[in-house]
Amino acid sequence: MTKYAIGAGHTLYGAGTGAVFGKYKESNIARDIKNAVISELRRKGHIVTDCTINSSSSQAQYLKDQVKLANNSKADVFLCIHLNACESHQGQG
Repeated sequence: MTKYAIGAGHTLYGAGTGAVFGKYKESNIARDIKNAVISELRRKGHIVTDCTINSSSSQAQYLKDQVKLANNSKADVFLCIHLNACESHQGQG
């Protein structure tokens, strides 16, 4: 049994919400993927800590808070699910 710490990239509110492209919002899609991964890992008997941060005053703070949750969980693996949306395909992240 492996211990996982998994977080969705981007907050839902405040700083670090991520890009929106048409009907697609990075933070929502990352959470959908994160929830599916967590469900599957738990179904297989693994211990999973959700390290997702929903609101923060700055991008640096949400990243710091997410890493702190992961470190405190004593997980063997930390996975942060992150997406980049950009209409022009010139986005970087």
